[in-house]
Amino acid sequence: MEGRIPESVARMQAKVLNGLDDLLQRQKLQMRTEEAQQLRQFRSRLAEIEGQLQACKQAAAAHQGDWMDKTVALREELGRTQEIAAKLDAMYKLAEEEAAQCRVQFKAQEDDRQHLVRWAVRCFGS
Repeated sequence: MEGRIPESVARMQAKVLNGLDDLLQRQKLQMRTEEAQQLRQFRSRLAEIEGQLQACKQAAAAHQGDWMDKTVALREELGRTQEIAAKLDAMYKLAEEEAAQCRVQFKAQEDDRQHLVRWAVRCFGS
């Protein structure tokens, strides 16, 4: 029975480590996927807005009053888009901080596990 305790602890440790690695990898992949999708959406919307702005510039000679209204609307939309980009940056920073906290937690759990293994070996190993 004495030999089984360290083996079961080692198996539990391996399961915990694999679970944490899987969780971190899934979280990282999900964050990358979401970030890439949001970036694609942002770029697409930005390209649309730039296209609209270019169309407005071309039509300015014929419709000066109309052009001013559209320019104001586009500026407002650009401001909203920039706010969205700022929020995405803030979300990304929060996700980075959360990942760092997870790494710290993992390190603390690993230290605790090592301490428990040493204790178990001392108590049950002799």
